[in-house]
Amino acid sequence: RLDHLLGSLSSFIRSDLRIRIATRDGLADLLKPGSYRYRINAGRRFSVMPLRRCEKVTLKGAVWPLENSILELGFSHSLSNCMEHDELEISFEKGVALLLISMDAQTSVSWPSEDTV
Repeated sequence: RLDHLLGSLSSFIRSDLRIRIATRDGLADLLKPGSYRYRINAGRRFSVMPLRRCEKVTLKGAVWPLENSILELGFSHSLSNCMEHDELEISFEKGVALLLISMDAQTSVSWPSEDTV
């Protein structure tokens, strides 16, 4: 149910735990301020969904990179991006975001141990 999903996301935002989610068609990682590096196959789609306003967002390795951007819930300029190379770098100074990585039907969904997708 959608209300349970939204309630869970609210709990995740407040948690100090590393939150990773596997769905039928992808993977998600809850991001808090800092720097992250992922190995994701070139051409794969991904989205960065802000759950709280994110400031100074830099995104490298994507077809549509960002540099010191602001991401807010309700705006779609960080959705459905595509990997240009095989390494994605994300950093931001304030906020909470969800990185969603799309998987195709032939790919089994499991979170890799070293952030490689």
